[in-house]
Amino acid sequence: MSILPKRILIITFIALLFQLELSGQTAGAAAAFSRLGFSAKNIAAGNTGVAIIDEGESQGYYNPAVVAYNSRLQGGISFGLLAMDRSLNFLSFSTKAGPTAGLSISFINSGVGNIDTRNSDGAEQGMISVSENLLMVSFANRFSEKLALGFNIRGYLSSLYQELPNAFSLGFDIGAVYRLINTETQAFTLGASLSNLNAKYKWDSSTIYGLDGTQTTDNIPIQLRLGFSYGTNQIGGFDFIRITGEFEEQKWNLERKTPVSGLQNGIPTEEFVTIEESQSSRFIRIGAVIGISESFTIRVGADQLSISGSNFLELARPSAGFSFSFPIEKAMLTLDYTFVIEPVIGFGTNFISLGAKF
Repeated sequence: MSILPKRILIITFIALLFQLELSGQTAGAAAAFSRLGFSAKNIAAGNTGVAIIDEGESQGYYNPAVVAYNSRLQGGISFGLLAMDRSLNFLSFSTKAGPTAGLSISFINSGVGNIDTRNSDGAEQGMISVSENLLMVSFANRFSEKLALGFNIRGYLSSLYQELPNAFSLGFDIGAVYRLINTETQAFTLGASLSNLNAKYKWDSSTIYGLDGTQTTDNIPIQLRLGFSYGTNQIGGFDFIRITGEFEEQKWNLERKTPVSGLQNGIPTEEFVTIEESQSSRFIRIGAVIGISESFTIRVGADQLSISGSNFLELARPSAGFSFSFPIEKAMLTLDYTFVIEPVIGFGTNFISLGAKF
């Protein structure tokens, strides 16, 4: 085996391992990094966010419609401290775009570094890394006091190896938010979003293998989110309490090649036939946010509570975190921390976010 194919096999294995560790329910599906959530604040509350409009970065990752409720210029940056030389980082910027509209730009970067490559003789060939990125542009508008609609444009970029052309894809999201209750003491909101429409990676390995190269399409799962958020003020001695819950269904097509044997002019033959299968997973997530005071908040939750294909708790991602906010002149600064237990491998993941509202 030549050195170059050896490297590609190593890189592909690492990339698949990265996806398996990040998202057990959609193992084998492309862009697993993009389904882990956004920022320490939302991930701490069970990765919920499709119906939250009164707190957070107000970016369109969970639901583009929430961007319509931006009332201030705000931004945030998050860092994920993951095991096995993995990284997962977030950046967001949101602003009001008119009397009833909002605009947001969000970015996710992930990767695996310090990959040791060797040739068939075991000699070191240097260290490499793989990375995936997602850029989202969100716009939303409030059409009444109760209803807001929005959309996202998603740009995916995946880089596995310098000799293999990068994979790029455009995807689209749509979302809606409906406020059932909105008083000084209570708020009850419903949210829905449909994400990753048309999103897929296309790979071409002919630049490496020549005529033996192939063109492969990896479909990014379409995500349907339905959720609620209920909050009440001044209860049980706390500043506020919010309960959130979501249902999510993910669907994607998976291609596999199956050998088919036959006879041609009396000579046994074997060829591979591509079969496309539809895959899906369904799960729920829950979260709670407790405002201890105006400046200190505690969050707990659980993501990926499976209701199809596996045990209810097998792939669960329990999480907990806190937020501390403090004013500096005309700005409100926030510091968020979250700890998440990853399923299957059992490692703990730390997220730290810094944010500002002006």
